[in-house]
Amino acid sequence: MLSRPAGHCAFERRFLAYHRGPMQPAPTQAETAPTQSAPPGALEGLRRWLNRPVVAVIAVGLIAGGLRFVHLGYPHGRVFDEIYYSKSACILLGHSNEICDVTSGDEKYWRSDKQDTGAWVHPPLGKWAIALGELAFGTDSFGWRVSSAVAGTATVMLLAVIVQLLVGSPIWTFGGGLLIATESLNFVQSRVSMLDIFVTFWIVLGFVFLLLDRRWIERRMPPLPPAPGDGGASATSSPPAATRSSDGSTAEGIAEGSGVVSAPPSPRPPVPQRVPSPLLRPWRIAAGLALGAAFATKWSGVTAIAGAIFVSFLWELTRRRRIGMQRYVWSTIGREGPALVLWFLLLPAAVYLVSYLGWFLHFGFDFGSWVHLQGD
Repeated sequence: MLSRPAGHCAFERRFLAYHRGPMQPAPTQAETAPTQSAPPGALEGLRRWLNRPVVAVIAVGLIAGGLRFVHLGYPHGRVFDEIYYSKSACILLGHSNEICDVTSGDEKYWRSDKQDTGAWVHPPLGKWAIALGELAFGTDSFGWRVSSAVAGTATVMLLAVIVQLLVGSPIWTFGGGLLIATESLNFVQSRVSMLDIFVTFWIVLGFVFLLLDRRWIERRMPPLPPAPGDGGASATSSPPAATRSSDGSTAEGIAEGSGVVSAPPSPRPPVPQRVPSPLLRPWRIAAGLALGAAFATKWSGVTAIAGAIFVSFLWELTRRRRIGMQRYVWSTIGREGPALVLWFLLLPAAVYLVSYLGWFLHFGFDFGSWVHLQGD
């Protein structure tokens, strides 16, 4: 047999000792075996199941619904402006004066002249929402309040969805929803037959759609251009190898006296002067419909429309400025202005007009009388 030289064995021992480190024994077979993580326990599995956005939204919805539906029919009489809206909803369903409790001379006059009570000064959509509850459960106190309780509970869940879209944390989603579920004004408005909770519902729904529209359009954005000087390469990437010509010099060039190969920076890709700006954006259209419904419930919904236009315009400005467009303001005005007018002004106006369909069917399609009604 051939024996290895003694020097070779000594070198091998020193090599192994150096790489193992001082006082570090050789790894055993058990240490080198792949480790398997222990399966999570029951509590850990429950925590993972609970820490999900859908669980947080449903949880706050159950809390809000429990608070709003318990003893909803109490008090049995009409409180605050329920004396108008509950009777208006009953009139829209076509019930008699006795069923709708229309007893005073003023109420009978408004019914014959406006097909309403004194609440004719407000658009009809919210009164139709109250009428759905009366149609399903009767013209008693529970029937004229149940639609408000449904809208209030849904508003809590929608606000939790907004928190999730903004923050992305289920615990904060639950916390934000819990705050509005127990907020006193929202709680009271959810238990009376008035219009304000419906306005709130449609506004919150509209801004949920606005956030979804922003996500929808951001997914269609081109990638951001690289910063000047990096040529699109990451900071950790190694420089490209220099190529040598036939005379031995490199194509990129060698720094004189240093021997370091320096590559010229790659040209920066041109900044796109147009970004995706489709006219038909489904979530933006849905937002216009929801905000139009808020306007068709009460005129105060117009403030939400103004806010949606302002927020959408700012988002479109930043979307163009972020990629380095030079004339991003004029680009936003030219490309997004017509769409904002169409979906946040004309579409809500159409929803407002359609909400008077019952009035047109009752009094005829007399737009002059309808315009006069708006002025009154």
